[in-house]
Amino acid sequence: MLTKSKKYIIHRGMLSLIFAFALSASAILSPLVRAEESPKYTWKDIVIPGDNRLQDVSISRDGSKIFALRRNYGTNKAKLFVSSDDGVSWDSFNTPDDLSYITSVNTNGSKIIVSDGSMYNISIDGGRNWTVLSNNSAVGMSPDGSILARCGRWGAPPLYVSVDNGQTWVQKGNKCPNGVFNGGKMVYRDYTRSLLEWSTDYGVTWSVIKDEEVRDVVFSDDAKSMTDGWNMSLDGGVNWSLIPEYPHVGSDSANRVEYISNDGKKNNSYTAAYRPR
Repeated sequence: MLTKSKKYIIHRGMLSLIFAFALSASAILSPLVRAEESPKYTWKDIVIPGDNRLQDVSISRDGSKIFALRRNYGTNKAKLFVSSDDGVSWDSFNTPDDLSYITSVNTNGSKIIVSDGSMYNISIDGGRNWTVLSNNSAVGMSPDGSILARCGRWGAPPLYVSVDNGQTWVQKGNKCPNGVFNGGKMVYRDYTRSLLEWSTDYGVTWSVIKDEEVRDVVFSDDAKSMTDGWNMSLDGGVNWSLIPEYPHVGSDSANRVEYISNDGKKNNSYTAAYRPR
């Protein structure tokens, strides 16, 4: 469901970014095909203006913009710093008071949602102006920014959808989705029944796309490619293939994935211990 992210603080004035993409779709789908050679990675230190602690940092999916939320603990005011040139220069904008993290950024960075854990605010002009979306109800956004979704108080159903940046909300289904995608697509993870369900009509109707033990599943922006760290689907969950080039030791080892490209050829993954919830 549209859960609320944990607050955290970055205790540094410099941010090191790495883009690590290392899975080949051909290697995933055919064990006989060799995995592509790992690319060489480089790091870049980025200095973000200001003296107070960073609250959160995010990057638009197209890589064109970097966002850094910095809070002044003396005044409880927050500023959003935005760079369009990989951190060489920064624009700064005031945000609503007492905000702690960036919850969503659309693909080109024009729309941003920020929150303090209960109040959610949106900017549709890159951070210059802000509008309150909800209070005590988490808000999700599709990658292209065209769809917003929220449930009732504290994430309880029913589901409400907005296609006009939160100006109006229309009630849809009775499930609170874990993810919102372009074109009215949504995904719901049923922990009780170990099911992954899929909707293509803004959450009105749902169908099962994975009915075995459900772990954290990461989707591409178009939602056609998806992986849970063990298996990958490139056709919207119809077929699943074991990821062959990463050996799994026992049942507690998985590849933690945070991003996957639309064609499934690239993701950023690392080995992580997994414990059933």
